[in-house]
Amino acid sequence: MDRLVLVIDKIERYLTYFTSVMIILLTTVISCQIFFRYVLNTGVFWLQELSVIMMMLIVFLGASGAVWDNRHIGLNFVVESLPAGITIWVRVLSDLIIAIFSILFFNYGLTMTLNTGGTLSALRIPIGFTYAIIPVTAVLMALFAIIKLINRIRLYYFK
Repeated sequence: MDRLVLVIDKIERYLTYFTSVMIILLTTVISCQIFFRYVLNTGVFWLQELSVIMMMLIVFLGASGAVWDNRHIGLNFVVESLPAGITIWVRVLSDLIIAIFSILFFNYGLTMTLNTGGTLSALRIPIGFTYAIIPVTAVLMALFAIIKLINRIRLYYFK
């Protein structure tokens, strides 16, 4: 299990690097869009669609990484003020809820990906392909939450 945690840590680190690069690229793309529109008085029609796709990647990949690192919005001060025996079970319940939500999110995202037709007008990419990030990150979130849940229970019972 510890080896798996190390692998997941490495995956999460790559996700963080990738999303950081995407944020820099998104800033560059939006800056170019502003420059072309307001300085050169012309628009590059495909930059807006590219910006939206990049933003989707950043949000969904960042959310999956946040599951592993416990960086989601939470009421940590409330949980930490509870007795130690209750705190662990609140965290286990939280991981379980995230895993269940992620599985539902996967089903919804897969349905959207497979059933959405058409193409983006500027980039000529199938719209369903752009939605593929939803089920992919849902699998990552579920995997991260389940591994954390198992680890918490294992550490609680087998100290």
